[in-house]
Amino acid sequence: MLNPGFPLLLAALLGLILKARKIRYFLTAGALIISLILMFALPQDKILTTASFFDLELILNYISLTSRNIGLIFGLFALLVLVYGYSLLSLASLNLLNIFVGSSIAILFVGDYISFFFFWELISVAAFFLIYDKVEEKLRYTAEYYIIIHVLGGLSLLFGILLNYNFTGEIILAPPEAGLLFFIFGIAIKLGFLGFHVWIPKTYAAIPFQLAVLMAAYTSKVGVYALYRIVELETNIVAYFGLLNALGGILLAIFHSHLRIIISYSIISQIGYMIVGIGLSSQIAVTGGLFHLINHILYKGLLFMMAGTICYSTGFENLSDLGNLWKKTPLTFLAGIIATLSIAGFPFFNGYLSKALIKAGIDSQLLYYGLQLAGVGTSLLFIKVLYFAFLSKNNDPDIVKIPPLSMKLGMVLISAFMMLTAWNPAAVERLFQISPDVAYFSSSSILSGVLPFITALLLFPLLKKYISPHPEKVFQRDFFSKLGYSFINLDKKISQIHSGDLIRYLSWSLLALLVLLLIFLLAG
Repeated sequence: MLNPGFPLLLAALLGLILKARKIRYFLTAGALIISLILMFALPQDKILTTASFFDLELILNYISLTSRNIGLIFGLFALLVLVYGYSLLSLASLNLLNIFVGSSIAILFVGDYISFFFFWELISVAAFFLIYDKVEEKLRYTAEYYIIIHVLGGLSLLFGILLNYNFTGEIILAPPEAGLLFFIFGIAIKLGFLGFHVWIPKTYAAIPFQLAVLMAAYTSKVGVYALYRIVELETNIVAYFGLLNALGGILLAIFHSHLRIIISYSIISQIGYMIVGIGLSSQIAVTGGLFHLINHILYKGLLFMMAGTICYSTGFENLSDLGNLWKKTPLTFLAGIIATLSIAGFPFFNGYLSKALIKAGIDSQLLYYGLQLAGVGTSLLFIKVLYFAFLSKNNDPDIVKIPPLSMKLGMVLISAFMMLTAWNPAAVERLFQISPDVAYFSSSSILSGVLPFITALLLFPLLKKYISPHPEKVFQRDFFSKLGYSFINLDKKISQIHSGDLIRYLSWSLLALLVLLLIFLLAG
């Protein structure tokens, strides 16, 4: 039986033959629908497909409750991206979309480390080619930056897999008995943990906005899924690192002015909530963390759609160039309000139920009030976005292009789906097969959800001048890229030594032996 990600990979192969854009577009849509049907139809908690790799058995299709739930939202969101990007996605990007989304779905349903690593790397390769443009320097640089960082993470994951296999002789996808630090390092890069996060704003703010809508939903969420499947610690220390992410992401975002940089840094913060939930021993909190992953894909997708529509309509993405758009783009403004209240965890909006579950599973005052503080920061951040983009009269940019119907329809559909899930906690509990004793809409729960937003609303007039927009460059080299280029330059200089001159090689070898002898004598 097919792994639910395979129809998309097969569609990518067929796409090499079918050159017409509309045919390839509907081929992708059909593959996604087949993928969703497989997720619903195939039996759960049963190994469905295996294959041999030398003397090892690969598990290519195993559907668990968690993988099915995340896979469903992966597939559904890709369909919404197809609607939104109907007029924007190029012929080549449709084929790469199949590989990127197909690998992101396939990795959820494999049960061994070899298959897991294969799709882990295929996601990165597909993303690289989605971004890369040999003509435009900014995209070429962004693609190179992205792939170097993710190859580093992939090599770390591979080294952990090899250490674990050498120790256990097993390739079953389970918490490792050896090499855990290498697993954590590789996963930290993929999910964008604070300190390993630099690729997120650098990528999503620089690439075409229709690709940012797509890519932001998958890569880091696959990292969160890997954290859930692979990292198992006896303490709750992971949850405290999650709190660090939640607070640090907001601090990094609040002083920025470029829409997609702001949204990108908020991804880092919201991943912190997921890490807190997964890092706790409480089943309610873990479920909340996984449910927040699903919610995050939706409201973060809507935020990127909003930003993309603003850019398409006005030609601007920096808040210092925007303002007074609420009358000119009312639908985009409404989408921004829904997305803002959702990411803030405001009652009756997407994000509230998952945050309520996480909070219900917390037994630490530090974690609880830390997440409340992160909620204040998140609310303040997106109040800033709504005010300076739509309400402020400092600027009044013209609408240079009317967004096509597909972009508007994409925002409407995702908003409607978000609201349906936000109002139906019983459906959420059925989806995750849980029966928690959580009063979602009690006065105390509603107050816990409302308080961060109200606090931020009161703080905004006092802090507005400190966080007001300013011109900001997107394409700029940072410490990590400079470090990378220094290694490249060092490699070029070392390569010059290899001239083919035998005397030179013998001289260097002799010098190396003398240095080793000197070290040996000094050590003795």
